[in-house]
Amino acid sequence: MPLNIALMVVGAAILVGGGEILIRGAAALARTLGISATIVGLTVVAYGTSAPEFVVSVMATLDDKPGICAGNIVGSNILNVLLVLGVTALIYPIQATAVFVRREVPIMVGVSVLFLFLSRNGDLARPEAAVLVFLLFGYTALTVWIAKREKASVAREYEDVQPSPMKRTIAVNLLLIVVGLAMLGGGSELFLRGAVEIAKAIGISDSIIGLTLVAFGTSFPELAACVVAAYRKHPDICLGNVIGSSIYNLLAIGGISGLITPLPFEPDMIRVHIPLMAGAAVLLWPMVTTSFRISRREGLILLTCYTLFMIWTILRQTR
Repeated sequence: MPLNIALMVVGAAILVGGGEILIRGAAALARTLGISATIVGLTVVAYGTSAPEFVVSVMATLDDKPGICAGNIVGSNILNVLLVLGVTALIYPIQATAVFVRREVPIMVGVSVLFLFLSRNGDLARPEAAVLVFLLFGYTALTVWIAKREKASVAREYEDVQPSPMKRTIAVNLLLIVVGLAMLGGGSELFLRGAVEIAKAIGISDSIIGLTLVAFGTSFPELAACVVAAYRKHPDICLGNVIGSSIYNLLAIGGISGLITPLPFEPDMIRVHIPLMAGAAVLLWPMVTTSFRISRREGLILLTCYTLFMIWTILRQTR
């Protein structure tokens, strides 16, 4: 037990450091290329910080533990919206551009509702998983197309976000991103190893491990990166990161894992957890469309919802 706790502490420390390096590289890269920080968050940062979820979910599928995989996907998205955005907004209110709200949040809501619809029959079959992968390619292509169109116009807008960046070459910024992502992945692996072993020793089921501890461990990179972004006053990167990660979790991780083997969903997952995931996405929509920002009060609402969800999950497990 002491060794597992030590692994979690060391992993968390590496994650925080990796988040700082990643945000520095991503913000500077966006400025250098004239691309908005939101687009960088939706692609490089979001996909990179979702790598732990991808690795854990695919390995769980190959190891014949689909419960961990399904729980990780759903739990990570619940955590991303309620905990990560909640904590970040409490540190620094999150501002969203009107274009971003009109485009990305509805996509996340639509993908979440689609996943809810596909899960109604009790599993995610290969044809349904193929639909998710197809949508992933379409979403990525759309993001790249938008980034190219916005390149000239958003350069001036980004001046207000990062007025005095440290000038570095593209190669150096990419190296910082790679190092940051590597630290996030390695730190997450150490954290997960300790958390899962502790959970098994206590006697928690695979699905609950995936929904809570594994989801928390694999989403820790998003949390670390967003907290750092908030402290450095780059909340646009944070919002893009969370929305992009949530979309990526469902389309890429759910789709690819489902292609390997159909993902079964337990009754509680169908009745409660997946609807809650979709509900969290729907709850976020009016928050960012009313004033194009997530205030501290709204962040507290999100964080309270996640706390109640965790209390309910733990109480059901201990019955």
